[in-house]
Amino acid sequence: MAVLLAPYSRTIRLGQGFNSYLQIPCMDGAVDISTSRLKKAAPTNAAGPGNSSQAVTYSTRIADKISDVVRGMNISPASCIKSGTVESLGNSLVVDEARFATSDINIVVSVRVINHMSTSSSDAKFMPPLAGDLDSKRFFEMYGDCYVSGLITGGDLHGVVSIKALDAVRKDQIVSMLETQPNGNSLMTPDEEEPNEYSFLARGSETNIAVHWSGGGKIKLDTEQWTLSSLLEAAAAFPTRVAECPQRTWAILTRYDSNKSFVEWAAKANIQVPRFDVMQPFPVMQYTYDLLDDYVRHKANLRRLQAAVANPDDYEPSITEDSFHPIDVKALLEQQTLIKEQMLRISSVVTELNLDPTHAPETELKPPESWTTRLPVSFPPADICVLDRPWEPRLGSPLSSLSPEDDVPSEVSSAPRSDDEPAESSGEGESATEMDVDTEGTEEQIVPHICASEYIARLNDSEKAFVTSAENIRLYKHLRFAVAVNGRDTEGEAFNDAFCTTATIWPESLEILIGSTDEDFPRGPRRVLRVVLKYAKQSVILCHGENRGASRETLTMELAPGEMIRRLHIGKARGIFSARGLEFFEASTTHGKVISFGHPTRRDRVEYYGPPEGFAGLKGFWGAVDDGMLCKLAPIWG
Repeated sequence: MAVLLAPYSRTIRLGQGFNSYLQIPCMDGAVDISTSRLKKAAPTNAAGPGNSSQAVTYSTRIADKISDVVRGMNISPASCIKSGTVESLGNSLVVDEARFATSDINIVVSVRVINHMSTSSSDAKFMPPLAGDLDSKRFFEMYGDCYVSGLITGGDLHGVVSIKALDAVRKDQIVSMLETQPNGNSLMTPDEEEPNEYSFLARGSETNIAVHWSGGGKIKLDTEQWTLSSLLEAAAAFPTRVAECPQRTWAILTRYDSNKSFVEWAAKANIQVPRFDVMQPFPVMQYTYDLLDDYVRHKANLRRLQAAVANPDDYEPSITEDSFHPIDVKALLEQQTLIKEQMLRISSVVTELNLDPTHAPETELKPPESWTTRLPVSFPPADICVLDRPWEPRLGSPLSSLSPEDDVPSEVSSAPRSDDEPAESSGEGESATEMDVDTEGTEEQIVPHICASEYIARLNDSEKAFVTSAENIRLYKHLRFAVAVNGRDTEGEAFNDAFCTTATIWPESLEILIGSTDEDFPRGPRRVLRVVLKYAKQSVILCHGENRGASRETLTMELAPGEMIRRLHIGKARGIFSARGLEFFEASTTHGKVISFGHPTRRDRVEYYGPPEGFAGLKGFWGAVDDGMLCKLAPIWG
């Protein structure tokens, strides 16, 4: 049976009664333990630094649930629920549970060092209460279910790194990097030649680091900030520092029914002590860990609701059918009350389990997922670029009508080929796209994604068929397709610059025409009427939309050799009075050039585009033209 431990604090005394479920100290002197009779033992089979002997356990892992963290720290999940935070006997780890629940990745770094253990002799004497009329419930309230039978001296370090990645590719890289290290051991010693090996975590992500340690003294310079690299370096050096500066870290608990003198007394007094460490008839500890996970997710939902109530203009309804639409502050306040009620119910369930751990309480609890998908979602920050993300496709049948043309025309109009119209071919030369296909080896290597996973559901049927076609995935593996603001809209004539681009040519200029489509009302709403990309010293021009309209204005951006368009903001106003078409457009380059049209508010519908990891910049557009103006527009990255 595993040794039962609890985090040490100065309130703990040898022989003290203890409630192991809530980790609450109870009556002093429950068992007579003389310090002169303590047995001091060093850990075996573990050689430490210097002349000391240490048992050292390293762990670097990805945690999906907050219960994984508290389990590794031997912190009671019940105590976390009752206190509303992750803490033990007043020593808080300062984990932001709501941030943990909403982060993409949570990395937990743990080091446990045992220098020696002091344990009581087997004949420690139980000290019965003076009052002889105690029942089992009253005894448990006074004495608990265990007593402190020993202490562990050494050190303990726990660090939690919570990362909210804006780019799923970076998330996959982090996960892959950690999973390729056997047991995470090699992560404990970062390459000295690359001290910033993990500095890429800070780029395009929100990172929160919480560190708690006992023993080892000062493990980091006061002027140095915590990063994943500095945390791993501190963890690697922690055993040596603990050898120099050990500290009491754990209390060893022993159940009363393991003490001979207690068993003799309890049989006469008809006292039974509850057990929280058994699976039958009810797995109380595992159930409590699950309650803690639900409690933390409720807490994250509550924080999101509070933010929406405080700044309703910064949020929009969820896309689910049962979302809170429209966003009404009164309705959100009612949901806050309901969530708080669920959190109180979870706390009351813990109270019931503490009194009777033999069966699950009958209190009805709603899962936090009942709110998670329905709550309002925030608009992307205006200064943050939402990156494309890879996906694992559901491959459809090849669509030969969507294959690229063999000859790139000198000018391409906005009129697209229909799905039934075959591609024209001169029969001479090779397709520019086919020349980019990797033909090394016996088979061609097909890239299994050309569109982000979250974009697929927002495409209309023909667009979805295009990006999930196995043939197109092969032909356009060097491109990535984003989704337009208007999503599933099928109106207008579709166009796709992928038919006319190659892997080697890049735009040399971007031109947009803006104006009103109503000749009789030139001061009416202005929109993006036409977009023009010129390639290869203007020998190739891709033009979509018409050169007409009132109150027209042309915005032009000339690109220097090697300069790429790296960010686009494209969108339209919300509401029934908003104009059809695109009312906002902004493009910026790697050299800092910017062209911009329109001033969207946080309530408007705007997509913030940027190239996915490994892609250089804008290659072309795809979208649709209706009534002489652009009604859909999304970038193609190369």
